[in-house]
Amino acid sequence: MPPRASRACRSRRSFSFILAAALATAPAAAGDAVFGTFTLDAAQSSGGERCAVMTLEDLGGGKFRYDAVRIDAGGATVRQDGIFAFDGGEHPDGAGGTLAFLRIDDARYATVSKGAVRSTAMRTLSDDGATLTESEDGTSDDDAFRAVRLFTRGAGVCDGDPARPK
Repeated sequence: MPPRASRACRSRRSFSFILAAALATAPAAAGDAVFGTFTLDAAQSSGGERCAVMTLEDLGGGKFRYDAVRIDAGGATVRQDGIFAFDGGEHPDGAGGTLAFLRIDDARYATVSKGAVRSTAMRTLSDDGATLTESEDGTSDDDAFRAVRLFTRGAGVCDGDPARPK
């Protein structure tokens, strides 16, 4: 009969097993970092918006609420709001069009917008989760555009958005 491992040895193995299990599940937990509120850094962005705030709120069950407001240089406001999933399916965006979200990995997801503006965007979260970079290609009024926007994590308010308090 082989000798029994000491209590200390069994404790170290148990701890190692728990640590390995925790590390194995870390990527799934890190994936939650895409949720939150992000505010446009207009000085570091192209695309013409003077303000933009977007929030992704995890509702559980694979669903989330997306609420975004963008105000362009001329003061026109576009608001998108709805319940979505990272399933690639088209969902009403609250602005007369549709949005589709597709999760690429823990730090990236793609969106496809079909409405007055038709576009495809890739959103990438920084390693520290503090910034979100959006690279978007599309058409608006039959004019092609490309925009790269930098968002910082944290609540923000767009002046001139009648739906948000100042």
